[in-house]
Amino acid sequence: MTNKTKIDWRKWLRWAVRGTGIFTGSVLLFVLLVYWGAFGKLPNDDEIRSVRNYLASEVYSEDDALIGKYFVQNRTGANLEELPPYLLNALIATEDVRFREHTGVDYRSLGRVVVKSILLQSSSSGGGSTLTQQLVKNTYGRDDFGPLSLPVAKIKEIILAGRFEDVYTKDQILELYLNTVSFGENVYGIETASQRFFNKKPVDLSLEESAVLVGLLKGNTLYNPRRNPELAESRRNTVLNQMAKYEYISDKEKDSLQAIPLVLNYYNLEYQNSASYYLAHIQPELELILQGVQKPDGSEYDLRTDGLIIETTLDSRLQEYAQAAVARHMNDLQKEFTSHWGSREPWGNNWNVIDSELRKTRPFQRMDKAGVPYDTILARLSVPHPMTVIDLSEEGQRKSVEMSTLDSVKYYQALLHTGFMAMDPATGNVKAWVGGLDYQYLPYDHVTTRRQTASTFKPFVYGAALEQGIDPCEYFKNESQVYTEHDNYNPTNAGGDDSLYYSLKGALTKSLNVVTVQILFEVGMENVYDLARRAGVTSPIRQVPSMALGTNEATLLEMVTAYSTFANHGSRVTPRYIEKITDAQGNVLYTAPAVQKKPAMKRFKADQLTYMLQSVVNEGTGASAKSVYGLQRSYAGKTGTAQNYADGWFIGYSPKLVAGAWVGASNPSVHFRSGAFGSGAHMALPIWSRFFRSIERSGFRNTYTGSFELDSTVAETFDCPNSREANLLERFNNWIEGTPADSTGEQESWWDRMW
Repeated sequence: MTNKTKIDWRKWLRWAVRGTGIFTGSVLLFVLLVYWGAFGKLPNDDEIRSVRNYLASEVYSEDDALIGKYFVQNRTGANLEELPPYLLNALIATEDVRFREHTGVDYRSLGRVVVKSILLQSSSSGGGSTLTQQLVKNTYGRDDFGPLSLPVAKIKEIILAGRFEDVYTKDQILELYLNTVSFGENVYGIETASQRFFNKKPVDLSLEESAVLVGLLKGNTLYNPRRNPELAESRRNTVLNQMAKYEYISDKEKDSLQAIPLVLNYYNLEYQNSASYYLAHIQPELELILQGVQKPDGSEYDLRTDGLIIETTLDSRLQEYAQAAVARHMNDLQKEFTSHWGSREPWGNNWNVIDSELRKTRPFQRMDKAGVPYDTILARLSVPHPMTVIDLSEEGQRKSVEMSTLDSVKYYQALLHTGFMAMDPATGNVKAWVGGLDYQYLPYDHVTTRRQTASTFKPFVYGAALEQGIDPCEYFKNESQVYTEHDNYNPTNAGGDDSLYYSLKGALTKSLNVVTVQILFEVGMENVYDLARRAGVTSPIRQVPSMALGTNEATLLEMVTAYSTFANHGSRVTPRYIEKITDAQGNVLYTAPAVQKKPAMKRFKADQLTYMLQSVVNEGTGASAKSVYGLQRSYAGKTGTAQNYADGWFIGYSPKLVAGAWVGASNPSVHFRSGAFGSGAHMALPIWSRFFRSIERSGFRNTYTGSFELDSTVAETFDCPNSREANLLERFNNWIEGTPADSTGEQESWWDRMW
């Protein structure tokens, strides 16, 4: 019995030794297979030495403010010199206390994890990966090899951690780590995290703020200080405990720091950026510029990964003024619009307004493709569910509501939209750009959307009249006419005394439709068309009588460009957005070419037109800019009100800045019902006026406003009243021509009236 037991024990021992040998050999073979690249080639020292993170390209305004980024991963690199020592100490104390001692792998920690996790089944073993191993993981990620994924990844990280330690110093590894690691919210690297949560650079972080960011690394969702402030504060205190434990700070410091409440200065450039429409507009131009520009390795630059520095023409101060003017006015105007229509729907019986938008939604298209009947689709899309919509009652806010897809379409169709831009007429440099109400929810850019230009087109008629030699003091009768050769076209006025005669300046000041069409026929449509083209209007222009009143469409960008020609004494410039592009190392990749000016009008004629447009602001349809909004300096401009009040415009300029505003619903069928609310003077002019009022009240008012420097003899050519009554000869001619006899429109001859 004893011998048998002894033999069994020896047999078991032999099997144990043999099994251990097989297991050890298998593990060794497995490690060698990973090392030899059976599970993917491992980077060599040269490849590790050239490792780089995706870096966001940063966009700066003319006044050196960060206005946006283009990125795959939102990351901006930081140098070790820019990182406070206590940030590094907090990281080491919390994540890898023996970082300065090991060569990539902390075998003590690794052994502890193996014993506690595998043998003792403990969940409190802590992490066994060093900062270097974490850096490897963050840099190269982990491939999927099924059940072997984790062991393959761990072995790779151990091998590569050693190689990283051979290639980089400890400080360089810390720098790489802090530039690579994710802090959640698509934020990568300490520079971007510091800006996101505390709106400051890492060098300006306090010790307790540094501890908050280090604490995020354990779980960037769970310990997000914006979403879970109590958990984040608790985790911060744990980091401070670790710092005290390893004597980076004293217990007294720890206690005082833990008593400080968690305070954020959260700033999300993606959501709080007022230049989102501008960034979207210039992106295609940036990508075009970068085509063919090669990096030292021969590859092309990538706007979203190469950390480029882009200097633009935008002025961040003017951009803020523009955004504030838009937000304030559109809040007020939307309330008026909602009240104006009351319980009625502003599209009335025109269901197509809603139907056309409903058909663009994904749920409708998905069900329509599946063959679901229209009525069934409509019923399903009428079921309320939680959603978030923009809230115009609060600037820049959104609200959570219970709303059906159909109701959301109606909600957005009942919104008024806007576009605003400003540019330097001398250079073409675009200074402000607001494409709409909220880029995240409404990305459609109304600066580049074609709409009927209304009376903002009239300056081309009057400019052409000046070019064709019509005397500014020539008078035109403000009497409606029927143009029988043009389908009985019969323009009418929105105002003005039809018994008076008006000069060019008087008719433009009052925006008289009847007189403007008379001038169009006297000047010739081709000449008006030609001036509009020379000034900068590129959209199609139909040469019909109504062109004088702006029935053709153009973009706000085109119209502001054209008005800059008037402000620039007749010289046209092309809008410019990008001044300079440099790479992450400071090498210049692009510099904007010199400003090119193209003659479009003779200076004297352009100055005459500016003189006339000044009258519009001083005493005409744009007078509320001064009487209501209190503007003090010299301005010229023109209002525009499209048919049925579908579009409201104002485009105007100081001697140094031209700006324009458009307001309307996305569908022209949705609009105010009266000119008291729907005119350009009420819908668009307030945005423009608020913008320039902010400039006048700023410390750089002289940079963008002033007095017009017109030719000294311009004013002399307008030495006549804006309007007058008919003189003796005109009265006699009117008597000879006859007057309407009855409602048929037939006229009595002078012979009939004598007898």
